[in-house]
Amino acid sequence: LCDLCDVATGDPAQPTAWAPSLEIDGLPAPLRLASRLDDVNGKRRRLHYPATRVDGVPIRPRYTADDELTIEVGG
Repeated sequence: LCDLCDVATGDPAQPTAWAPSLEIDGLPAPLRLASRLDDVNGKRRRLHYPATRVDGVPIRPRYTADDELTIEVGG
């Protein structure tokens, strides 16, 4: 989580969204980490993860309107 604090913007009131991905040798582009086969529509409204603070910087996992997992840092 400490590495996520490095991507925060200089404005503490404005969070930075980070989309987790996985880089694999031999693939041309990173794979976005998301859950697709769980049959849960509207994850943004239904699934909530606990927020935490690292060195005073808030970190919150959230789903976007497109059911993509993002991690908001700062704000």
